[in-house]
Amino acid sequence: AETFQSASSYCSSQSTAGYTYRLPDRIELASLLTSTGTPKADPRVFPDTKPDIYWTRESYNNSPITNWVVDFGAGGSFGYGTENQAYVRCVANLPSTSPAEVGTERIYAGSRGASCICARSSPRRESARSPDKA
Repeated sequence: AETFQSASSYCSSQSTAGYTYRLPDRIELASLLTSTGTPKADPRVFPDTKPDIYWTRESYNNSPITNWVVDFGAGGSFGYGTENQAYVRCVANLPSTSPAEVGTERIYAGSRGASCICARSSPRRESARSPDKA
């Protein structure tokens, strides 16, 4: 798990197949929530999702010290202090709106047009298979 600043820096430093990554906004990340199972994400698309909270890039009520997080354990979203720790799922803007494979990265089109969720896991923190950062 990472602080908000560390999570943001991590996503900004990622680049695969010419795509630049960033933290998702709340709607992008919440669009991955499912109503059943724990964690509340489709395991076929995001098999390494932890049943925990994940950072978004959006501040909570314009607070400089609180951001929205999405909870893949219980579902939903809420404000969370930026010095606390949460998991990271980076996103990239892609032209496609359908699922695709780019190398070892699984890309899933979200409900916001060109914004696609790119499952990336840090090898040192989660799995050696793809970069979402723990």
